[in-house]
Amino acid sequence: MQNYLIYCQLVTFLPYNLKINEQKDRFSLKQLLTSPETVIRAAILFICMFNASLLGLPYFGDHVTLISIPASDYYNSGFHSIWLPEGHATGHPPFYALLTALSWAIFGKSLVISHLLTLIFSLVLIAQYARLTKQMAEPRMRSLALILLLANPVFLAQMAAMSIDVFLTAVFLWGINVIHSRKKLLLVVACILLTISSLRGFMLVTILFIYDWFYHKYAVKQLTINILYYLIACIPITVYFIFQYQHSGWWLVPTDGNWSEGRQLTDKTTILPKLFEFGLRFIEFGLLIPMVVVIFYYLKNYQTYRFNHKFVLILIGISVFAVFIIPFQNSVLIRYLLPIQLLVLLLFCEMVMHFKNGILRKAAIGLTLVMMIAQHFVAYPETKSSAWAYNWGDGSLAHLSYFTFRTACHDYVVANKIPDDSIYAGFPDYKPFEYTDLNNDTIAYSSSDLSCSKYIILSNVMNNIPYCEKEQIRTQAKEVKRWSRYPVEYVLYENTNLHNKYNDEVSK
Repeated sequence: MQNYLIYCQLVTFLPYNLKINEQKDRFSLKQLLTSPETVIRAAILFICMFNASLLGLPYFGDHVTLISIPASDYYNSGFHSIWLPEGHATGHPPFYALLTALSWAIFGKSLVISHLLTLIFSLVLIAQYARLTKQMAEPRMRSLALILLLANPVFLAQMAAMSIDVFLTAVFLWGINVIHSRKKLLLVVACILLTISSLRGFMLVTILFIYDWFYHKYAVKQLTINILYYLIACIPITVYFIFQYQHSGWWLVPTDGNWSEGRQLTDKTTILPKLFEFGLRFIEFGLLIPMVVVIFYYLKNYQTYRFNHKFVLILIGISVFAVFIIPFQNSVLIRYLLPIQLLVLLLFCEMVMHFKNGILRKAAIGLTLVMMIAQHFVAYPETKSSAWAYNWGDGSLAHLSYFTFRTACHDYVVANKIPDDSIYAGFPDYKPFEYTDLNNDTIAYSSSDLSCSKYIILSNVMNNIPYCEKEQIRTQAKEVKRWSRYPVEYVLYENTNLHNKYNDEVSK
């Protein structure tokens, strides 16, 4: 009888126990799939696969000038001199270009090697960001932050472009982590790497210094000692600048060099448009909702967040960037702000997870992801005066078909024996193929005089031809060949105005 009662109890409670175990298994599986460790592994796999799909993609835009051309000079000269030929110097320290050239010297000069070098620093960036989230966020927030990092269109675009900003962001995040761990010697190394790689590295080092001061709350004596570490980190770049001046006769701004005009001070009439452009960059490419959430939640919970480390770090970053960028004529590029973007996403994850309304929380996260992904299918419209037009090719993958069309136009020019010096092209189309594709191709379109060129290439990808001239070309020039697939268009025109002018001169 006793055995029968035990059997009845087992039969009664077995389904309930099975149901409980099933719920536990489901919870464990969900926990496993969304755990930070799983997301990190998935992120590494995704980044490797993404990079593998880009191995043949050429250098693009500013990165040709910043990396490919200097690296080619070092490589072709056998590293004979650290000083670049006149016209190739950018004013930026050359460490990353040297590193690229050394990679070519060891493994062979190719786009594959350049992309793999970018992949290494992309993985370092992910590792440092994951480490930062571990120190500054709860587990459920960490996973979301890593997912938003992978969805960030600026990060993906810069990785595709083999951008130095991937390297700078990775080292900057490492610097923050080193500050948290109080390892001063590693912090010195991080600051050295930032300053010898780019002038913008000085902005990032300034952010690290101010945050270091805030985080550790140094007294006067400790602050003085801490300043010495940063001064030591500046010794290598100071020595480089001194020898640069002795060799070339200029500081920071090369004579008639790249971006020399952009480093001049703005005038009073352009300061307001520059402020608008600076503010616009912080809400582009999927950052609108995160910025709104961060500002609204901060104002609502001022007492809680006024000394929040993430918020203070973001505030320091925005302030330093504003001081170094707004007073100068150079455009505010979205890639400059990638480090701040990632910090905003981290703070956004913390705040949105504290929303009591689950529907509102899911809507904020979902819309942010949708807006980030949507950026890859959007091109800014061309307008007479626009702060938008310069950035969509630099902050998303919407421009990728540009490379297909550029190659197709190149082949058409070669097949029809059109002299390349008779073709005018705006930025970045005039970048020589030997530097974009890393081959022996000698074709390089002209960028000197549009009115005297027989042919004109017009593209909506970061082309610096003024809007009024574009409209004139479209209405008056003869369309020779068009390549287009939304959102990119690439058109070869024949300059009929030049032809008519020639006939007029002959008839006279």
